[in-house]
Amino acid sequence: MKTIDMSWRLARRELRSGELQALAAALVIAVAALAAVAAFSQRVEAGLKQSANELLGGDLVAVSRYAMDPGWDDEARDRGLDVARAVEFPTVAFSDDASMLVQVKAVTGSYPLRGRLEVADGPAAPAYVPEQGPAIGEAWVDSRVLGEMGLAVGAPLELGDVRLEITRVLRFEPDRTSVFELAPRVLVRDADIAGAGLLGEGSRAQYRFMVAGERTAVTGFREWLDPRRDGAFFQSLERSQRQISEALSRAERFLSLAALSAVLLAGAALVIAVRQFSRRHFDTVAVLRCLGASQRETMTVMSLELLWVAIPSILLGIVLGYGAQFGLVAAMGDLIPDTLPLPGLAPAGVGVLTGLLALFGFGLPPLAQLRLIPPARVLRRQLTGSGASWVYYLAPALLSMGLVFLQARDVPLALAVIFGLLGTLGILAGVAAIVVWGLRRLPNVGGVGWRYGLANVGRRRASTLFQVGALGFGALMIFLLSVVQADLLRSWRADLPENAPNYFLINIQPEQRATVAATLAAGGLETAGLEPLAVGKIAAVNGEAPREDQRRLDRTLRVSWADELPPGNEIVQGGWWSNPTATEVSLEQEWAFENGLALGDELTFEFGAQTFTAEVTSIRAVDWDSFEVNFFIMISPGNAGALPFTALASVYVPDGGFDVVSDVVRQYPNISVIDVGTLLERVRTIIDRVSLTVRVVFLFTVLAGVLVLLSALRANLGERIHEGAVLRTLGGMRQQLRRAVAAEFAVIGALAGGLSALASLFVGYVVAAQVFQVPYQPSLMLVPAGLLAGAGMIAIIGLLGGREVLTTPPVQVLRRG
Repeated sequence: MKTIDMSWRLARRELRSGELQALAAALVIAVAALAAVAAFSQRVEAGLKQSANELLGGDLVAVSRYAMDPGWDDEARDRGLDVARAVEFPTVAFSDDASMLVQVKAVTGSYPLRGRLEVADGPAAPAYVPEQGPAIGEAWVDSRVLGEMGLAVGAPLELGDVRLEITRVLRFEPDRTSVFELAPRVLVRDADIAGAGLLGEGSRAQYRFMVAGERTAVTGFREWLDPRRDGAFFQSLERSQRQISEALSRAERFLSLAALSAVLLAGAALVIAVRQFSRRHFDTVAVLRCLGASQRETMTVMSLELLWVAIPSILLGIVLGYGAQFGLVAAMGDLIPDTLPLPGLAPAGVGVLTGLLALFGFGLPPLAQLRLIPPARVLRRQLTGSGASWVYYLAPALLSMGLVFLQARDVPLALAVIFGLLGTLGILAGVAAIVVWGLRRLPNVGGVGWRYGLANVGRRRASTLFQVGALGFGALMIFLLSVVQADLLRSWRADLPENAPNYFLINIQPEQRATVAATLAAGGLETAGLEPLAVGKIAAVNGEAPREDQRRLDRTLRVSWADELPPGNEIVQGGWWSNPTATEVSLEQEWAFENGLALGDELTFEFGAQTFTAEVTSIRAVDWDSFEVNFFIMISPGNAGALPFTALASVYVPDGGFDVVSDVVRQYPNISVIDVGTLLERVRTIIDRVSLTVRVVFLFTVLAGVLVLLSALRANLGERIHEGAVLRTLGGMRQQLRRAVAAEFAVIGALAGGLSALASLFVGYVVAAQVFQVPYQPSLMLVPAGLLAGAGMIAIIGLLGGREVLTTPPVQVLRRG
């Protein structure tokens, strides 16, 4: 109890005197920044995923080839979730004497749960969002149905035994799983096809079960459903919209990088604050030891004193962090998703845990030094005890790496940051040591203030290296998040050019390829290529039927072939075709992994009555962001032989240029046109939102960075005040001291700013190439800009923060000893 009482009295006294206010402020700002970043990032990421769920039609979607248990609906509704079902299947639609193959989608009245349908009252009418889906007895059809069957809105349409009325033209479905549907779409109510005789035994139907609601309820339902799904799989963006999933993945990595910067800077600020706390308590510990306190008792008192300050500081930081993120969301208005989910308690828990771990983890080495302070220091104040064992320094090192991995949630990003920071700190220390060594050998030139300032840089070697390292670390993260981050985002957007293909032309017959290409070229439209497309399935893998985990292989698969490796594709394993007549196959790497396929496997394909076996000789990485025509499976031209195929083309159509595409369709009514501009705009929207949110998160990083700068500059303020008092007693003038302080901090700032700017270019390049996979051209002007900005800014901050050196009366300092 005496130990607790002493620690409490010390904490209260030192808070009133201002000695612990700096540490408390560091902890408040660090935890506030961390909690705000974590809560805001959590909400934005959840909002982006919620926006992306609009492309799935729900928050959780299960897909199966068979009708799913109707009891799932009751369980989901009992958990407060909305439920919708859909079933897709091909069939032949009739209207009088006309007929054609269509892809029917029968939905419940609650469809869609996420996203929105877009329809029109006629083929040329403007699109709008209906209040609800099709009513019973109605059919909403793709415009191709009207064109090829010679029908108009209001005409009848027969599907099996049911007769429906075409009431609207279907323009967009949020959960359309593929833009390459070979048959036009027809949207109807599930009640209409229940007794139509279309879903008999053996029909090729795909059933979808969708739920939407509060996040924890969806998670709980998924856990309940997982062991009961009986062959159904959970739909994901990776399975449905590759481009959107890639954009969201990059978005999460950008937000993680921004949050990670604030975490690391907060840790650096705490290191400096605890170091100053320990140095100020050398005398206190020595007195306690003289009065009979053991090492354990003195350490307990010091640790409890920190804890008394830490608890209210952490709680205040969490409150400020949560309040800040609410204000940020409100200030951003409609630039982010309209309804973001509220933050959970996880950011608060992370703030408390990280605050305590950071305080004692980063503070362990200086606290360990306190226990080594000898009682003789009361007589000989130069005694500080031996340095703490190197074992104590493992704690902050391991804690830093743990925080990096925890916050990044991405191994390549975490490794890039860790090695980048380690390399930067090594370079900063090495170059700073060389400069300090050189400054000590400069001739005595210039004014008294200039010479004294440069002499201080060389004389305080350890302090200078510490300040250059701390300032360089803070400047590196600020450069990385401000300039380099902007370049990365620009590179990402440039990676999705404005003239990316926004329309696909499918079902082009082989004999029509040359004419279609010529017509588009004559109209000023350039196709990305007319790629062949054959439809088949994989009947066997290595001579045996596909396993249970390869159930997707026996479905309809779209296959293409080419002599040369297509643009946007890169061989990551194996090699491209060995010769034009080879029987080989190339697979997209993620698709191959999902289906358990690898180099050397032999796949037996069935295309109608034609069968052949080919060996997997290459695995490809595909740039899905390009919106070019890409395929999971490509066979060598020697395999194509006489396979029946159609062609498809991707083309960029500028505003006002659709008439050329219309001419092609009028000339060849069999050709279908698919608009993927909506997906392009969705990806660009995600990029814009990420750009904005990273800039907002960057404000917290700057705040933490400024704290690091101020703490580092004030690390040896007491020593500077004492030296200033002695010099003024000996006749030194304030102007000379001001020039000395400016010169010293200008050199330190130039070193930190220039070296950290140079390091940020290399770290940015590694992050761009290895983590975000975007081209990056670093600007070398950042280095001189960093050097000049560092020298000027640190000199100004040093003068403002070190005013006590110039204003403290010498007699007051000398009386204190």
